[in-house]
Amino acid sequence: ALVHADAFKIEQVLINLVHNASKNTGAGGTITIRVASNPDGAMISVQDTGVGLTPFEMEKLFKKFTKISREDVGENIDIQGTGLGLFISRQIVEAHGGKIWAESAGRNKGATFTFTIPHDPGKR
Repeated sequence: ALVHADAFKIEQVLINLVHNASKNTGAGGTITIRVASNPDGAMISVQDTGVGLTPFEMEKLFKKFTKISREDVGENIDIQGTGLGLFISRQIVEAHGGKIWAESAGRNKGATFTFTIPHDPGKR
């Protein structure tokens, strides 16, 4: 699917999503990146087999300065970053007329972050 987008900005979204997946996936886990065409444009997903997300955590993910505490699963909160990566990713995707969301079956079930970019930038 051909989409009109700022390649640098979309690359930044992918970097942010893969970085998050790598922080939350332990040794021996996997990270899968999928790209698919749909009638409206492109759909890109980053799926991991990491620590997963609770419904409460998913509600907060894309808000500015949100950091998810993983102390209950033995992670140091200091490694969780600035709380800006997913917020910035959302701003970039929405500026391109797309959508971004997260899905997880819960703690220790991994997570999938998906975003869409439409074919026609005029439909933004």
